[in-house]
Amino acid sequence: MKLVVLLVFLLFSFGHSYTNFIHLLGYALNAGILTTYNTTNVNGCGTECALTTNCTAFQIIHATGECNLLTMLRNYYFDSSQCEYYLKRSPGVTVTNRTLTSDMDVVFQNAVYDSQGPCPLGWTILTNVCYLNVPKNTCYEFAPFLEPRYDFACMIPLMIVDYNCPESTYKLGNYTDGHFCIKVIPKWSDDAVLGNMKPYDFANQYCYNQTGGYLASIHSKAENNDINTIQQNLEETNPGVMIGLIANSSSLANTDDMYWLDGTGISYTNYAGNSKSDVFTYTLMTLNGQWKITMDSTVAKTLFKYIACKQNAVATMTKKH
Repeated sequence: MKLVVLLVFLLFSFGHSYTNFIHLLGYALNAGILTTYNTTNVNGCGTECALTTNCTAFQIIHATGECNLLTMLRNYYFDSSQCEYYLKRSPGVTVTNRTLTSDMDVVFQNAVYDSQGPCPLGWTILTNVCYLNVPKNTCYEFAPFLEPRYDFACMIPLMIVDYNCPESTYKLGNYTDGHFCIKVIPKWSDDAVLGNMKPYDFANQYCYNQTGGYLASIHSKAENNDINTIQQNLEETNPGVMIGLIANSSSLANTDDMYWLDGTGISYTNYAGNSKSDVFTYTLMTLNGQWKITMDSTVAKTLFKYIACKQNAVATMTKKH
C-alpha cells in the first residue's frame, strides 16, 4: 500500500516580512535544539525561528507548552501520529548524480543546505570533505543520501557549487548576502485593484506571482549597481523602480524608521537628498541609483514604473573528489 503524506505549506509573517515553513504531517525530525521557548503559538514559534540564525526548523510540543528551535538537521522519519514539526522551505538545491526518492528528500536536502554553501551550516571544510566533530553513532544518524562516514569525525562530501537563475532575463549576482537573481519588471496595470494592501505589499506579492521572488532588498553597492544598470537600460524615461525598503508609518521622521520588507537588516544605504515632503508611500530607485523615500503621492505615482524582484539563485552542487 502506498502511503501519501501531506506537506502543508504555511506562510508565517514575522515582524515586517515573510518566511515559508512546511508543516510536516506524518514526519518527525532528528535535529539539534538551538533553544526552547514556552509557547504553543505556531506563528510565535515560527517568528522566533525566522529571526534566529541557523534555525531551519521548529517543533511545537502542545503537551508541555514548548517551542523548540531546531538546527543541524540529521534526518527525518515517518510517524503517522506526528504533527509537531515545521521545516523551513529553503532555496532549491540539486546535487549532481544524487537520486532523491521522495518530495520529502528534496525539501529536507534543501533545508540542510539552506546556506547554499559547499558545506551545510555548522560543518567545517577540511581538504575535500566537510567534517563535524560528533560521536560515531550521531554521525550515522544523518540521512544516508548525505553520504556520512566516520573517520575521527563525521564527514560528508565537500561540494563545488554552481549558481544559476531561472532564465537569461535575470541578473545573477554574488553579493554580501549571498547568490541572488535580480529581475526588474513593469509595474501592474493601472486598473489593478489593491484593496486594503499597501503598494509595497502588493508589489511583493506581484513579484512572487510574476517571478517566484520578492521585492528586492539591497545590501551592497554591487547589488545596487546591478539593479541600477538594468534600470538605465529600460525604455521608459526616468523610470522609478520600487525596492523593498519601507517605513513604520506614512509620516517619516528619519531614516531610522526604515527597514527591509524581507526582514533582512540594513547594511547599506543610498538615500537621495532632502525632500520637501516627509510622506512615505514606497521607496523608488531613481535613475542615478539613489533611493527616494519621501515624496507626495502625485510624484510617487508619476515616477513609479517598475519593480525590482529578487530570489535566491538555484544551486547545483557537484561532489569534490
